[in-house]
Formats: sequence, C-alpha cells, structure tokens
Amino acid sequence: MAHERETFDAVVKARNVAVTGLQQAVAFARQAYNDSVTEYNIYRQSFPPVVFAGMFGHSTNAELLQFDQAAIADAPKVSFANA
Repeated sequence: MAHERETFDAVVKARNVAVTGLQQAVAFARQAYNDSVTEYNIYRQSFPPVVFAGMFGHSTNAELLQFDQAAIADAPKVSFANA
C-alpha cells in the first residue's frame, strides 16, 4: 500500500508542476501577443501610416487577447457513468 501511495503522490506532484509550467507559458504568450498588438496599434495611429492604414484594410485597432477568468478557473466536468 505504501508503494501505491508514493506513486500516487509522485504523479500528483508531476501533474501540478506541469500545470504550473503550462499556465506560465500561456501567460507569457498572451503578454507577448498583447505587447505586439499594442505596438501595432501605436504604429498604425502614427504618421504616415495613419494616412494609408484605412486604404489597406487597417481601419480599426487590433484587440487585446483577454480571457474570462471565471471560466478558466472552473474545472471541466467529467462523468464516467454509462448513458
């Protein structure tokens, strides 16, 4: 029984490390994207790009990437019951 408990604890610990790393990677990628969008929006509104932006289909600012934190915090619902 002790071996099973140790194995279970090791799996849980490895999962928590993986989830934390994934969350950090997603946060880093989201920040990099938002930084790029902000730079694009500033450039698009500067002169002379502002004169030509509308002519080439860039008439509006790009939107920042945002997530609904409440939806992310909820764990997915899983059911193993037979239907």
